[in-house]
Amino acid sequence: KETKQYDKAVFTAKNALPAYDILLSTDAQRYRINKENILNLLGCTYLECGKYDEAAEMLNAALAFTKEIVSSSDLDYSGNIAQVLTNLGYLETKRGNYDAAEKYLLEANEVHMSEPLGVLPEDNSDLALLELNIGYLYECKKDVDKAAQWYIQSLERFRNLKTIRDAAQCKTLKIKDLM
Repeated sequence: KETKQYDKAVFTAKNALPAYDILLSTDAQRYRINKENILNLLGCTYLECGKYDEAAEMLNAALAFTKEIVSSSDLDYSGNIAQVLTNLGYLETKRGNYDAAEKYLLEANEVHMSEPLGVLPEDNSDLALLELNIGYLYECKKDVDKAAQWYIQSLERFRNLKTIRDAAQCKTLKIKDLM
């Protein structure tokens, strides 16, 4: 997918799905999230090559599957749900379905800002990317004020993440010097 060889990516991901179905029949909990990841990846691949109907089908399947996992598991997959919602929001923005895009993106934002996610908002790079997507949505809707608000928030979060990363690198270098 990253090398833009979409046909190969689609072929590989589609062939992985039946393999996960076989694995799920033997050990349901262990491989469930992997299947969601394949569905999400396949949806994103379709999105990148402009096959929006196929992307919607895969991303909606990923969302439904992830919600099923959450309802039957004690593990927290909020981040996975937020990621699929973000991808659906971006898809609907690309399609020009701005109301649907806004619904998905703001729901993803709520998930990111919630306690169960386990990642503090100021430490969350996925949230910074989501805010960038929300800014893009409002730019497409010609709502310059909201677009600017979300772009600025995203930029501030990215700057904070850089500061955190730089501080961590500095501590790592000092530890290495002590050894």
